[in-house]
Amino acid sequence: EKGYEITYNQKSYGTHAINVIFYSKNGKVLYNDSNYVGTCYLGAVPYYVHLDEKADYAVFEVYRTHLDYGKCIYRERVDVDNVNVKKEFINYDTLYN
Repeated sequence: EKGYEITYNQKSYGTHAINVIFYSKNGKVLYNDSNYVGTCYLGAVPYYVHLDEKADYAVFEVYRTHLDYGKCIYRERVDVDNVNVKKEFINYDTLYN
């Protein structure tokens, strides 16, 4: 079974909704986490995403709160080259304070 372990390391005492979208090499969306946007607290929050085909890259999106899906405050593309996709998040409070 093909899958990826996603770990968010967020250096912030606030909480933000974080979405991850996986894309194939030709830009097809393989997985969009927006149906379950995880609210991440300080520390690592690992979970698994299982896909039928290999992802080429992922896009991480950060929203101000889990109730504020419409306002993405940060977006970053991350290449996917193995089964572990780790993203280190800064303190995003500074982006909108």
